[in-house]
Amino acid sequence: MLIGFECCDFKWGEIAIKKIEVEQKIISITNHNENDYICLTDMVRGEEGNDHIRNWMRNRNTVEFLGIWEQLYNQILKVSNSTP
Repeated sequence: MLIGFECCDFKWGEIAIKKIEVEQKIISITNHNENDYICLTDMVRGEEGNDHIRNWMRNRNTVEFLGIWEQLYNQILKVSNSTP
């Protein structure tokens, strides 16, 4: 649910950075090569606990998603048959 939306733009080198407010949290969105990237750290900042990103990265579904994404978009990826 988008509570408030406020955006400010600035550039850091060649990367454009925008900030939006969602549910009283400021979240950075960077644009690089016409692609937008949302800062996951900003999304979980202030939540209870400290390991949200680490736990998400260990999740089997996340590992499988990243593996498929790498196969599709990273042509130099060396695929192994190991299971997460």
